[in-house]
Amino acid sequence: MGSETSESFSYGRIVKMASLTLLAAAGLALTAPVMAMADSAQFNIASQPLPQALKAFAAQAHMQLLYEYGAVARAKGNAVIGDLDKHAALAQLLKNSGLEAVYSSDTAATIRRAGSTASPRSQATDQSQDSQSGSRLQLAQATPGQTAGASPVESNAEASTQQPSLQEVIVTAEKRNERLQDTPVPVTVIAAATLVDTNQTRLQDYYTSIPGLDLTLDNRGSPSVSIRGLSTTLYGNPTVGITLDDVPYGATTASAFQWAATDFDPNELSNVEVLRGPQGTLYGASSLGGLIKYETVDPTFDGNSGRVQGGVANVYNGNSVGYSVNGAANVVLGDTVAIRVSGFNRLDPGYITNILTDQANVNWQDADGGRFSALWRPSEDLSLKFSALIQDSKTYGAPYIDSISQFGDLQQSYIRGTGGYDRELQAYSLTLRYRLAGVDLTSVTGYGINTSSGSFDVSYLLGQLTEHQFGVDGDAWVEDNKTNKFSEELRASASLGKSVDWLLGVFYTDERTQLDGGHKAFDPVTGVEAGSWFDQYGPVTYREGAVFGDLTLHFTDRFDVQLGGRESQNRQSFSQVTDGIWNEVIVGQSSLVAIVPEATSKDNSFTYLVTPRLKLSPDLMLYARLASGYRPGGYNSAAIPGTVPLTFAPDTTQNYEIGSKGDLLGHAISFDASIYYIKWRDIQASVSSATFIGYTANVGQAKSQGAELSVQTAPWHGLTASAWGAWNDAQLTQALPPDSNVNGGAGDRLPYSAPFSCAFTLRQEVEFMPGVTGFAGATVSHVGDRDGEFLAGLGTVRQVYPGYTKTDLVAGARSGGWNTNIYVTNVSNQRGQLSGGQGTLNPVAFTYIQPRTIGLSVSKSF
Repeated sequence: MGSETSESFSYGRIVKMASLTLLAAAGLALTAPVMAMADSAQFNIASQPLPQALKAFAAQAHMQLLYEYGAVARAKGNAVIGDLDKHAALAQLLKNSGLEAVYSSDTAATIRRAGSTASPRSQATDQSQDSQSGSRLQLAQATPGQTAGASPVESNAEASTQQPSLQEVIVTAEKRNERLQDTPVPVTVIAAATLVDTNQTRLQDYYTSIPGLDLTLDNRGSPSVSIRGLSTTLYGNPTVGITLDDVPYGATTASAFQWAATDFDPNELSNVEVLRGPQGTLYGASSLGGLIKYETVDPTFDGNSGRVQGGVANVYNGNSVGYSVNGAANVVLGDTVAIRVSGFNRLDPGYITNILTDQANVNWQDADGGRFSALWRPSEDLSLKFSALIQDSKTYGAPYIDSISQFGDLQQSYIRGTGGYDRELQAYSLTLRYRLAGVDLTSVTGYGINTSSGSFDVSYLLGQLTEHQFGVDGDAWVEDNKTNKFSEELRASASLGKSVDWLLGVFYTDERTQLDGGHKAFDPVTGVEAGSWFDQYGPVTYREGAVFGDLTLHFTDRFDVQLGGRESQNRQSFSQVTDGIWNEVIVGQSSLVAIVPEATSKDNSFTYLVTPRLKLSPDLMLYARLASGYRPGGYNSAAIPGTVPLTFAPDTTQNYEIGSKGDLLGHAISFDASIYYIKWRDIQASVSSATFIGYTANVGQAKSQGAELSVQTAPWHGLTASAWGAWNDAQLTQALPPDSNVNGGAGDRLPYSAPFSCAFTLRQEVEFMPGVTGFAGATVSHVGDRDGEFLAGLGTVRQVYPGYTKTDLVAGARSGGWNTNIYVTNVSNQRGQLSGGQGTLNPVAFTYIQPRTIGLSVSKSF
């Protein structure tokens, strides 16, 4: 690392270590009154549906809990956090649920309705099996397959339930809490705590954990994602929606020059949900391929608590050590108000050498941020939550590696000081929930600010012209863009008996982006600016209104049909001013100023959903899904009257899918399988004018068809295994038109889509001694080969990114609130290509997955 970065590194380290010390002190001060008791355990259970909470409690308390599923299915467990007496903790978990715990020993209890004298077995025999609520006897226990104390059930029941089992997962994919296994949508859930423990802080670090998700990096090193192969270009309108606590985040169109996916640091997240297939009915624009939902951690009323964590990491070819620190505290302010405060800071070491400027580790990154949230809950029927999240990440050099003979491994040659970016995001939300006369009312108000500034080297394209004009051969695009986004969603939902569930909502968003950029000439070695070709600036606006509804008709306890629709309308405006010598020298115009006057447009779209679902049993479900999605049209920033059209139209998808989800062998095996066919109409693609000016146009049709299978199992005590595989065939079904000046024939694969990908994970836990558990795990993931951008010109051959296989390892131990992890990612130090080459700004430059990284993290919960 050069002197410029060393000074920042030292200063940053002092600030961050001081932050860790303060966070640790705050956590200790807040939790000092919480004393360990004789029969206590360390709990970290969030407020969640009671079946899931009971399983988490049993695992953390090393107890057996017997309950009838139908009695607890609709109840919610309170949060339990801290070092608490086990019996007091269970009482806290069940508070206000109408349930109580009856102990048969210190390590075994029956959960039943408060005041009832019947056992769960006698209650169950008095009731019919209700497949809708899943009434059945279940045993939550700490050591699957082994007895953890006397059991309150008869021996035959005990034998049938004492099997290794997987914990249930609750998702919000359909804007309500429901079991993952009951959700007729292909969903993958990743626990954010797992990402933090192994320093997988960016989407590019963990995208191979998600079936059907393809990822590439833009020229700024930011992730661009697609699901099920629905992509035509790296720089187009997003095909995957992004939400944070149900608030859409980021610009909706590429007209705002912000096509990359927002990367939220996982420190303050509870989990990440990825929905595959079009989600236009409930989530609107830009979700024609799928949706990524980031969910944060809520404040709780269950006592003061805190958590601090620190870690270090070293990456291959880096000569400095990275680190991360983070902490969070939950504080209860009376009976109706609780707050949560958190912060993080990390430094990711660089590993690329710039041989032109003799700088090592030029691509190092620094990120910090924090979140404040407050929850006011005066009654069980009313709550108001405010959340404010701020995150700033800086990259100090280009992520590219030059692949030509004179360069060695992990080397590049770029203008000094270019390639770095500063991205700041702010996300504010206010969520009101009120239950009135059996109707659940929800208002979600959001406001986001997304700022990006930086530069990237384009000397390969313009170096000769720049040298002729300014005497130096370095040319870079420099930009400073900002998007402000307001959104409001108001929805109501209720049930009409057991026959009908309904949801009705309205949505509005107002986005305003200010674009500022230009081409500058630089001395490539010193980084000193030598002149300017032009400056370009202008505002972009996007406003959308929508009304949507969802209706589920329960024909029997086993069979229902979901119907949904959404009508959306958006209005856009765009204008641009370009000034500088470019117009005179290159274009040949006498004026130094070119103005694209403000233009406005509007379009609308109707999306729909039909999903029949059949429950063969409480734990086995079949479904079919007909769903549609859309993304808005937009503006071409390089519009030239008569040559490049000013606008392009929306495109749409129709998804035909059959799927099945289930738990087998007493929850020892869980699976999710689906096959699909997606028809994509009026696809937006990057094309070229007769004078080779790139722009976006609607160019025909494409399809995506494939199959996905995910399996999880707990074959014996302490061992969990999971695997997934995805086959995808995404291709043009119509050739790109001749006037597009881009080659693409029917049957050609869509860009960046892998025909096959898969992953396999093993994790073994062993209790070394009472209260001390060790664990070790391994993940092997494979990404198939992918094709690059469609190209212009006769005889051009598209870039091919070879497939790669990556192995990650983790091991550690936990005890008494302490958790230690040692991890190695990309063990074999693979060079998996993500983007670059033909069709990009520099055909010899590529981005790769991060080289082998070794790290350690230690955390303490109070």
